[in-house]
Amino acid sequence: MSVINNYVDTNILAGKLAKNTVVMGGQLKTAIQSFAIAATDEAGSVYRVFKGLSPDIVIKDMRIFCDALAGVNDVDVGVYGVLDYDGIGAIVDGNCIGDAVDISAGFPITAAPGVLDEAIAIADREKALWELAGEAQFPAKSAAYDICLTVNAIGQGTNGNVCVIMSYVQM
Repeated sequence: MSVINNYVDTNILAGKLAKNTVVMGGQLKTAIQSFAIAATDEAGSVYRVFKGLSPDIVIKDMRIFCDALAGVNDVDVGVYGVLDYDGIGAIVDGNCIGDAVDISAGFPITAAPGVLDEAIAIADREKALWELAGEAQFPAKSAAYDICLTVNAIGQGTNGNVCVIMSYVQM
């Protein structure tokens, strides 16, 4: 047995630069967005909740609150390209934040204390958004991402309100 007295970050141990979140931290921000799912919305709908986020943010927590939404038991939470930048807003990783989240029972969602607790491993909690989305390298300076909810299953005529609250560290 031994007593440990050393840095836990392997970059610091190796004499390399460490991430800003590890060394100095960053500004904690919270984004809140509410929207409605209409009775005419169908499976495959993509709700772009947060627009144009910097690739270097680190998501701390995400919570979803909503009315009971019959049949909405498979929602993916992930990262898409911004519509304004590429005209398509293609999927980057559609379920890297939450996979098959069940929001059918309504407020609050059972992913307590947040969606991230179900989807992101502890070892990945300090990853920047671009790393979480599986990008091989930091994207171009002009890059930005949307956080989206993709509804994969929805009951016919289902409608109700949804509120997403996300806390993140801004570099």
